[in-house]
Order: sequence, then structure tokens, then C-alpha cells
Amino acid sequence: CSEAQLAPYMAQPQHDQLVIANINSPAQLVIAGPVAQLTLMIASLQQNQIAGKFLAVSRAFHSPMMSESASQLSAIADKLQWQTPTTRCYSAMTTLPYPQKPQQVRQQFDRHMLSAVNFCGQIEQMYQDGGRIFIEMGPKQVLANLVDTILVDKPHTAVSFESGGGGMKGLLA
Repeated sequence: CSEAQLAPYMAQPQHDQLVIANINSPAQLVIAGPVAQLTLMIASLQQNQIAGKFLAVSRAFHSPMMSESASQLSAIADKLQWQTPTTRCYSAMTTLPYPQKPQQVRQQFDRHMLSAVNFCGQIEQMYQDGGRIFIEMGPKQVLANLVDTILVDKPHTAVSFESGGGGMKGLLA
């Protein structure tokens, strides 16, 4: 469902610990939070003919529930030498290219694990900035399909090198 469709459900007191973790496309969101509240949310959505299901993930990524892991990762990141980006790279958190100051990139890095991923907004921003070819390097072709959904009426090409799930052989073929 869309953010607008989900908003009245998220505002209900029994869902007060749930957050949007991913905005994958205009009609596909991922929410994160305690299992009991997610169970209530899914039941509420399904009662109103809105699709909802549990995802097989190990953690509530991109939510405040990742704070302990984020702290541990931040401690490791403190030991790295952060440098000015040399290539434009877009953040799925802000939807914009990463800043040019290393300290700002570092601060954004710390927030990433705790913040929603706006893949939909990121792709829309990249398109607005002139991006027309989108290449997926991961397994299957989930992201390439999402790009096609997001840019449905706009000229673009979305390619997945590993659509057969064959690892690097998809890239090298």
C-alpha cells in the first residue's frame, strides 16, 4: 500500500512502536517494530483488503530497533579514515547524492541503519538528475523490478546481471 493508505493505521495507538523502514515503490512499504504490533498491523490491513505479510529477515533493519548494532558499527567506523567522495553516489536514506564533506558522510553513515530507506525517492531523484540506466548487481532482480514499477511511464532501462541467481557469472556472461 502507499504511505497515504498506511498513515491512518500507523497513527493508531496499538501501532505506536512501528515505523516505516523501507519505501520500496509507490505501493510497497516495509514496516518494522515489535512482532506483537506487526501482527496487529497485518491483521488490520488484511481486514481492509490491504496486502500485508511478515518478511523473513533477521532484524528490524532501518529502524530504531537497530540502535545497539548501530552503536557497535559506529565504533568500528570511528577507526576508518573518511574521505571526500570522488564519484556521485546516492543515499537511500536522503535520496540525494552523499555530501562532499567526509564528516557529513560519516554522520549520515551513523544514521543509515536507524533510518528508513526511501528506494522509491532515490530512484525518482536519480531519474530527475538524468539517470536512465539502472543496473542491479544483487541476487534475483528485485530492485530492477522495483525500478520498473517506480518509473513505469518514463523511458528507462533496468537490468539485473544476476537474474538467474548465478552470482558473478551473470555479470561476466
